[in-house]
Amino acid sequence: MTHIHTGNTGERIAREFCIRHGWNILHTNWRAGRGELDIIAQDGSTTVFIEVKSRTSSTFGLPEEAITPAKQQILRTTISAYCAKFHIKSFRVDIVGVEIQGKKARIRHLKDVELLPKERLYVRMPSGRLHR
Repeated sequence: MTHIHTGNTGERIAREFCIRHGWNILHTNWRAGRGELDIIAQDGSTTVFIEVKSRTSSTFGLPEEAITPAKQQILRTTISAYCAKFHIKSFRVDIVGVEIQGKKARIRHLKDVELLPKERLYVRMPSGRLHR
């Protein structure tokens, strides 16, 4: 499975996950400048920006741990652009990690993650550990 195929499959699985949870998908692959927001959904009255990370193996770590400091900065900038364009005042950021093993997939949903300030480019994982 190529990286592109893995990514597309993971995003499809993540969209299905959102729909099963009753969320309304507003946009997929929304672009601004260098950035792209994988999924933008509505969970009740909350706008949710969902970053999807997919892997076929956990040999090099969990998919959701692949969000680099540079990616966090791009996410932050792209979310700001979306909020400005669509007049969004409050939102949350979720990460959906998809581990694809043949025809099976394991999904990990990290709800309301904190993209830490630019000078401390880390994501606080549910375990409380900071990931750089």
